[in-house]
Amino acid sequence: MGTIDIHGYFGNSPIPGQAANRAQVSDLLKARGVERACLFSAHAISVDPLAGNRMISAITDSSDSLYGVLVAHTNRPEPSIQAIREMMGSRQFVGLALTSAEPDRSISRSSAEDILQAHRRYGKPLFLYAPHFQAVRQIAEIATAYPMLRIVVLGMGGNDWRQAAEVAHRITNLYLETSGVLDCSKIPYAVSQLGAHRILFGSGFPHTDTVAAMGLIEDSGLSEADRKQILSLNAQKLFGWSEAVREEGETS
Repeated sequence: MGTIDIHGYFGNSPIPGQAANRAQVSDLLKARGVERACLFSAHAISVDPLAGNRMISAITDSSDSLYGVLVAHTNRPEPSIQAIREMMGSRQFVGLALTSAEPDRSISRSSAEDILQAHRRYGKPLFLYAPHFQAVRQIAEIATAYPMLRIVVLGMGGNDWRQAAEVAHRITNLYLETSGVLDCSKIPYAVSQLGAHRILFGSGFPHTDTVAAMGLIEDSGLSEADRKQILSLNAQKLFGWSEAVREEGETS
């Protein structure tokens, strides 16, 4: 399988009219060598969690290449929980992302408790934004309180990627996602701290060019096996897609 991008957005593109429907998103990703992608709803983040996630449900329905990450909003818990109950059981939704009225601020465990309780029964990964180290510290608290949840640290702590990698080294249900600052040093450092098996490729498209994000991995100096893990195999395993098991069996 080719590259899997676990972090992209539908709606609110920086270029008007780009990636405005399923066909355009699929064509954009195909042109950049991405075989599968996970979409977050910009509408769910900024306006309405229920309506925004329903858009993603419609876009990803019957698609073999597009999947959804359901967005829940700590300032809108009731529609967020309704969206979880309505859609999280679908195979097209691979996990839950938490956001708030101020996306750059940390999400505390107390502010997310009701949503986390509603989500945990589905056994799917949790995605949490980490633009800085304070957010990483709050994520660590949630990860410790919910050891059964696999938690993806979106953005790898921004400029604080060293500290994020060191925290993930200590807390084994944390996974690092590669978007954030385009620093060529951060991927090898993260691998040195926790291995390639808990690092997942994500770009944050269309706000970041997927090709530039992929370049961080391709130019990292890592082995081909490590690059393959980051670009596709780790996501397959995390989401329970069978290709990872077959490829592992073929190479063992």
